[in-house]
Amino acid sequence: MQYVMVPVPSDHVLDLLRWLQFQTEPARPTEDAAGLQRAVAGTDDVTRALLLLIAEASIAGDSVRLRDAADTVDLDIPSVRAALVRIDEEALGPGRTLVKVLQETTVGEHGRRGRTFCLTMRVRHARLVRSTVRRLERARP
Repeated sequence: MQYVMVPVPSDHVLDLLRWLQFQTEPARPTEDAAGLQRAVAGTDDVTRALLLLIAEASIAGDSVRLRDAADTVDLDIPSVRAALVRIDEEALGPGRTLVKVLQETTVGEHGRRGRTFCLTMRVRHARLVRSTVRRLERARP
């Protein structure tokens, strides 16, 4: 595999390093699958919809803006964050993150800068979440 060095603005170095650490966490597939399935099965419909939204975007190689996710599941932003904290604690165990909250810098029409928060998850976890949610939906009467 060939590597290419890319300059990164100093404002984004820490964000990039956190993202790289998040993406390269060592895999524990058996534990992950069982923990994720139990955690997703134990959530309410709104949390499942939120997880499915993030999972499908992650599989497509994209992220979901926190505000858009909150609007989609009809919750306020603090409630979405609280739901994500709960699912993180249950799904993968202490110190591991299922849904990563990324801060991205945005530039508006007139050059004003701001921060937006985006949600993403690892593709292997996203596939497990999506299959579990779909299985639970099919099992409903």
